[in-house]
Amino acid sequence: MQKFSWLRALTLGFVLLLAATITAHAQEAYKVVSIRPIASSDLIKVGHDWRKDLKMRLQVSLQVGADTPSSSVFVHAYFYDKDDHLIDTAKGPNAIWTETPKGLQEVLLPPTLPRFKVTNVYFDITEELHAKKWTSVVVAFGDNDKVAALSMPGSVLAKVDFPEKTKLAPPK
Repeated sequence: MQKFSWLRALTLGFVLLLAATITAHAQEAYKVVSIRPIASSDLIKVGHDWRKDLKMRLQVSLQVGADTPSSSVFVHAYFYDKDDHLIDTAKGPNAIWTETPKGLQEVLLPPTLPRFKVTNVYFDITEELHAKKWTSVVVAFGDNDKVAALSMPGSVLAKVDFPEKTKLAPPK
């Protein structure tokens, strides 16, 4: 009998911990999971042109806490020089032309960002951006009310200014 009470208490504790974790996770409406430079041979759309010569780009992994129409969110990238001065802004990610389960297709954002699923978007790194000698980037992701941001390197976020900074949730 004593064994079952202990087991019941342990199970209840686990269920409560799981519920608290799910609730905390669900409260995070937007999350920039990672930013990393990658090499790719996929075509990337810059302006109206598809370019194959831009091998390096930034892959940004995003996540939402609830199914979200992509038309209701923004993803901006802010590029800074070594002195943390803003040198370029990307008002949205670039489409890529890549292999999908349906064959070769243009990929940007799906019509709906699925809850808790990581969605990757890409930002071009053009010759002009290289010439400006960028050293860091901040990606802001959200809507008119809630915003998440991440920088690469991670130490830059607190030092730079960008329009959505006032809407960031306080650090936990």
